[in-house]
Amino acid sequence: MISVKLINRTEFLALPAGTVYAKWEPCCFGDLQIKGESTEYNDFWYQSLIEIDPVDEKYQDACEIFYTDKRTTLDFHWQGRDGLYNTKQLFAVFESHEVSGLIERLQQALTDGYKNEKTI
Repeated sequence: MISVKLINRTEFLALPAGTVYAKWEPCCFGDLQIKGESTEYNDFWYQSLIEIDPVDEKYQDACEIFYTDKRTTLDFHWQGRDGLYNTKQLFAVFESHEVSGLIERLQQALTDGYKNEKTI
């Protein structure tokens, strides 16, 4: 069972880069993300765990190509800046043992679901 710690924006901005989290709205987790560095402007950098890799295309064009072609590559290291400045935003932060549990679960999914590359 996974548990997470709910913290406010001030506490979140003090956390180190590499922290795994999701924004929290009552009874709803946002996307799972990795925190980057906090900035001097009261915001922070983040990495989405699933992001289209535009390769040589503009991002919007890459999205349209994916919709048409039904295939794309992903960029697991894309980083964006969160400048929404919502002072009341809460964050559900994973502890290290929870991140390890997530990795173990993904490894099990890899073993179970991708024995045969014809899965997708």
